[in-house]
Amino acid sequence: LPGKALRVPPDIARDVYLYDAYREEDQLLTAGYADNVCIVTGFGYTIPTAWETCLARAWQVTFPGRSFRVDGERTDFPSWPLRRY
Repeated sequence: LPGKALRVPPDIARDVYLYDAYREEDQLLTAGYADNVCIVTGFGYTIPTAWETCLARAWQVTFPGRSFRVDGERTDFPSWPLRRY
């Protein structure tokens, strides 16, 4: 349900893009019915190290029913970006 409390620590807020959330007074809340509410970004010199940074930040974003992908460091699939070039 919408209106679940969403916590994004201030030290990672610049790396979290909220696209299905809203602010009510001083609290962030989920806006939709799905638990897919944001994108977390991270830097690394390789895809696996960037993914480790993303996961570390994703664990810090909290709300009831939170879920996220854990397979972003994989490089063994046909549509992997570097295989396209």
